[in-house]
Amino acid sequence: MAKIDARLIRTACTVALVSIAQFLVLVPLAISLYPKSYSLAANYLSQLGCVDGTGPAHAWAFNVSVVLLGLGLFCLFAMLMFAARRGPIELLVIGGFGSGSAISVIGVGVLPWNIYPTGHVLAMIFWMGLMLPMFAIWMEWVGHSVQDAEGLVAFGRSLRFLVFFYPMAALMMIGPGLQKVIVLLSLVWLVNFCVHLMIAANAGVLRTGFAGRKRKRTKLPPLPPGTFDGTL
Repeated sequence: MAKIDARLIRTACTVALVSIAQFLVLVPLAISLYPKSYSLAANYLSQLGCVDGTGPAHAWAFNVSVVLLGLGLFCLFAMLMFAARRGPIELLVIGGFGSGSAISVIGVGVLPWNIYPTGHVLAMIFWMGLMLPMFAIWMEWVGHSVQDAEGLVAFGRSLRFLVFFYPMAALMMIGPGLQKVIVLLSLVWLVNFCVHLMIAANAGVLRTGFAGRKRKRTKLPPLPPGTFDGTL
């Protein structure tokens, strides 16, 4: 069995981490440029991308940050899907669902809420909907490949529950606050995912091949002391 291309994995993860960093910079900028009073608990993030007569600066900052985030994540998951096209199957499936989710994120930025409300909402639905099976496969993967993975699995289950609960939360008028919690925790998950992938790729433990009687499951090395592991 051949090793998965470590350079490809490192490049994909680096692009994704840069896209996450720019999102964390541009969203606060969009909030500061928002002409009205913006409440983290009462206003949806999508409102930052609405173009109206008060000036487009905040909308450009937010929508560009979302599109760049989506492009960075698509690069991560598409390259992961290519690298894992001959296995491991878990990474191949995660890459597929992640690519679809990333395209939906791009749609959120390209289709502002106040101009294309239907398209914007559909992009949000596809984004969250595709995350659910991706988290399920990821929890299965880390459950058998990472030592002491109980915290990571609990984190994944909590995030899945929040995504499930979000439609009800929107009806209960707590949707805006929960939306930001979901987005923030999703970014934490992505950082953790990238860190584990790069460690595994650099250690040479990611190998092609599908699970079977003659193949042991991939084992990831434990994170070095002090390395961010994404647990709560």
